[in-house]
Amino acid sequence: MVGSILIVAVIFILANLPDLFARWLTKRLAFQSSQIQNTPQKTLQYLEWIRLYPLKKAIIALLWLFCLYASVRGIYLSYLTRRTDFFWITAFFIALTILTVRKVVRYLRTPYHCIPLLNRRLSKQHLQELLENEVFELVKFQDRLLKKYVTVLLSQHWAVIDGTLISKNLTYNGYFAHDAFGMKNTNIKITYLNGESFRLRSSSLYCDGLGAVEMMRLCKILSAKK
Repeated sequence: MVGSILIVAVIFILANLPDLFARWLTKRLAFQSSQIQNTPQKTLQYLEWIRLYPLKKAIIALLWLFCLYASVRGIYLSYLTRRTDFFWITAFFIALTILTVRKVVRYLRTPYHCIPLLNRRLSKQHLQELLENEVFELVKFQDRLLKKYVTVLLSQHWAVIDGTLISKNLTYNGYFAHDAFGMKNTNIKITYLNGESFRLRSSSLYCDGLGAVEMMRLCKILSAKK
């Protein structure tokens, strides 16, 4: 009985740890930004870790290397043993390795995944220059759940929502909506002036009542006429 409770407790902690880490890191970013302690490079490093992108890159790279190793090892064993089961397993890993190499390389080489769309058009240095002299402040919500679970930062030209950096100057429209009834998830769709868009989807952004009003107000701030 005690062992089962401990297992459930560990699973609960592990499931909530990324959100807790993200909120702590976002608040730390706001504090250091207000003290003028952050360089653009450091700010972007914080934002990357909020969504655990460096860890995701490492895991993806390791998984792909494992597939490559399994392919080479399988070819060697298939040649030695002439077993058909080795052949089919090897064929699976070879196909997986070849079909995913392009996407994996593109994902690993893309700078700053915390800046969707812009990270595919601008260089790493250019993205850093865009954050020069930006001071981020924590948005103070009135809704109890937003206060507890949602951390949003605003600066003169940027907004940070759920660890994603959004250009206020380029935002044409911000749309806030819940998923289907009973699903505790929220979609925020950001459309830039050139017509390109991306979505933020997170269970930590779920809100209704006063919280929904405040989130819609935030979307209006992002999409204010330039």
